[in-house]
Amino acid sequence: IRTERGSGAWCPRQQISSEIVEWLQIDFDMDMVVTAVETQGRFDGGRGLEYAPGYMLEYWRESLGTWARYKDGKQDEVMAGNSDTQSTVFRTLDGGIVARNLRVIPVSEVTRTVCMRIELYGCSYRDQILSYVIPEGDIIDGLNLKDISYDGITNSSGYLVKGLGKLYDGAVGMDNFERYPEKWIGWNREKHGATITIEVLFAKKKIINAILFHVSNFLKSGAQVWQILH
Repeated sequence: IRTERGSGAWCPRQQISSEIVEWLQIDFDMDMVVTAVETQGRFDGGRGLEYAPGYMLEYWRESLGTWARYKDGKQDEVMAGNSDTQSTVFRTLDGGIVARNLRVIPVSEVTRTVCMRIELYGCSYRDQILSYVIPEGDIIDGLNLKDISYDGITNSSGYLVKGLGKLYDGAVGMDNFERYPEKWIGWNREKHGATITIEVLFAKKKIINAILFHVSNFLKSGAQVWQILH
C-alpha cells in the first residue's frame, strides 16, 4: 500500500469475471487475528489503469479444517474495493477472523483486468480456544438472532461445530437487541426447551476460575436471563 515496487501491484494472469476466479493467498506461520484490510490499485507512476472494484476473503486454520468465506454483519460476502488506481480503501472486518491462510479474491460483474495492492491489519492469535459448539440460534419475531458470523458448520443435530463466531468476536451487544439483532444470539424456549448447552474446546487443559456472561434481560421483548447455570 502506498508504495511502488516492480510493476506496481499483484495482477492475476487471467482477466477475472463471474466465471473466472483468481486469488492472492497469504500464508502465515501461525494463526493470526485479521481485523482489517486495506486495498489499492496499480498506479505504477501513472501507467497503471487496473484496480479491483470488489473482493472476497476466504480463510483456513487447522481447527476449522476447511476454507471459510468471510461475511459481514449483513451477510454480504463481497467487500467494496477501489474505484481508481491511487486512493486506498480501508475495510474493518466485523469481529475479525482467525486464520492461518488467507485468500483475497477480486470480483467483478464484467470481464476485466484487475491489480491490487493489499495490506492486512491484525495480530497473532495467542488464545487457546479452538472452537465452541452451540445450538443454532433462531429467527424470532422477524429478528435474526442466529450466529451469522460463525465460520464452522451446522451438523445434523442443528448444532454449530468446529468454528468461532459472535461469542468470540469481542463485541458486546447493545441493550436493545431489537435494534441490533446482528450483535446477539438468541434461542426460542419453545423450540429448544429449558436447557441450552454451550461447549468450548481448548487447545490445552485450562483452569477456569470465573466465567462472565453478557445476556439480555429485555423483558418487554421476551428476553430473560436464565434461572440456573450448570
